[in-house]
Formats: sequence, structure tokens, C-alpha cells
Amino acid sequence: MKRAFTEVHDDLDGSLLAEDSPPLQFAFDGRSYEIDLSPDHAEGLRAVFARYARHATEVAPPAPPAAPTRAPAVRAWAQAQGLPVAPHGRISSDVLDRYRAAHA
Repeated sequence: MKRAFTEVHDDLDGSLLAEDSPPLQFAFDGRSYEIDLSPDHAEGLRAVFARYARHATEVAPPAPPAAPTRAPAVRAWAQAQGLPVAPHGRISSDVLDRYRAAHA
């Protein structure tokens, strides 16, 4: 029998953390980070950020990029469904919405 386990250690001092210790996530200068910290170190990090956050403006995270749509596949599908679609150029949002719904 094999057993595998994962130990999570504080990224600052290497101390062993509880099994259910969630990592802290934060973003700074356009980059996202994750760090494993003991409760004391996590409190310290939160205190530092809180000092600056009180004076900052909260912004919504950017929306994830839309999944690319393959125009030839959409056109072929629309034609098979009897939907009006031009052989070239822009595909209507109605056709795109129906295609995405059918392939979700």
C-alpha cells in the first residue's frame, strides 16, 4: 500500500501549518500571488495591506478573456441548423449565442 500526503509549510519561516490552512491570495503591480502563512504571519500581512487599502480605490478584477470562436465551425453549424449566416464577414450575435448554448 502506498500513501501520499502533502505538508504545507509557512513560506516565511518554514513552520508546519495545519492541514486546512488556506493560502492567502493577493495582487500587486498587476501580478497575482499566493502565499502560505501561519495565522500570525497572515495577520501581519493583512495589517500591512489594510493600512494601504484604507486609502485605495477598490476596482473589479478584469473579466476573463472570451473563449475564441472558430468562425468556420460556427458557420457550418448554423447552416446545418438552417440559420441564416453569411459565408464571410461578421457572424451575428444571435447565431454566436445559439452556437455557444448548443456547445456549452
